[in-house]
Amino acid sequence: MENVVINGFNNLCGKDKRRANNLIRVYEIYNIKNTFKPGDLVKWKPNLCPDLDSKFAIYSFPLIIHKVVENKVDGNGVPLDILIASSFSCVDKDDFECETFDFEWTDSNRLMHYNDYIKF
Repeated sequence: MENVVINGFNNLCGKDKRRANNLIRVYEIYNIKNTFKPGDLVKWKPNLCPDLDSKFAIYSFPLIIHKVVENKVDGNGVPLDILIASSFSCVDKDDFECETFDFEWTDSNRLMHYNDYIKF
C-alpha cells in the first residue's frame, strides 16, 4: 500500500496526532481491494462497519455476499455495490426464539473475506 501523506500532520500533537494516525490507518484499510462473488463469507474490516445501530454491526459476525453490482450509489454518492445477507436470532411476541434472514446494501471496500486478518 502506498504511504498516505497528510498535509499539516507534523503540526499535530498528543491526541490529535493519535487520531490522525488512526484515521490514516482506517483510510489505508478501506483502500485494500478485494474481489467478491455471491456466496462468499465476509466480515467487516476493522473500524469500517458503517452503522453501529444496524443489526449488521457485529464485526466478527459472518455475512454472505448475495449480489455484486457496479456503479450503484446512494443519494449522497456513497458506493453501494454489495448486497450482504445474514441471519439473526430474535424472540417473537410469544417468547419464541427464531432466526430471521435480512439483506443490506453496503460498500465492498468495508468488507473482507471472513478468514482474512488485517492488523489495525
